Amino acid sequence: MPANPRSSNWVILLATLAVVLAYVVLGYLPLRRSIAQLDEQLAQEQQFVEQSEKAAAALPGLEQELQRAREYSGQWVQSAPTPGALPGLLGKVHQLARQAEVRLTKVDRLPAVPLGYIQRVPVGLRCVGPFERVFAFLAQQEGLPETVWIEQMKLRASADQPGTVEAEINLGVFANKSGFSGQVDPAS
Repeated sequence: MPANPRSSNWVILLATLAVVLAYVVLGYLPLRRSIAQLDEQLAQEQQFVEQSEKAAAALPGLEQELQRAREYSGQWVQSAPTPGALPGLLGKVHQLARQAEVRLTKVDRLPAVPLGYIQRVPVGLRCVGPFERVFAFLAQQEGLPETVWIEQMKLRASADQPGTVEAEINLGVFANKSGFSGQVDPAS
């Protein structure tokens, strides 16, 4: 007996749908996921290339800036006091006080604070004089070739002498550590 043409159409249709479904599940969808992953990876790599190009374009300017920084630090090393030269610097401070007509009543050099290749030496000063003379004294200190920071200052009217102020000043003197030549350490 011949097969029913209607039932054979359903069998062919179901077989075709099964093949298409198998292709979609086993072939197309995994391939689509791997293409999406490759697209994402490509976008990340393109972004990396763009950032690298921008960094490469900025490199000459950074090299010039580094060269200026090296020149500045080399000049600072040449002019910075060494620990042995600090008494001479304190002598200059006394001389500036005399020139400004300010009386120094206390000078304390505190232990140095190491900061890598340099050190900061705290110096405490107390002085008495007319307000404008005390500020002239401070201005002269900032004009010194050595690096001197005024870290803290307290002013109060003098109880003993009207028209004068007592100033307590904390200075930070930056000094080159002995033996440092100014060359960049290749290990850093």
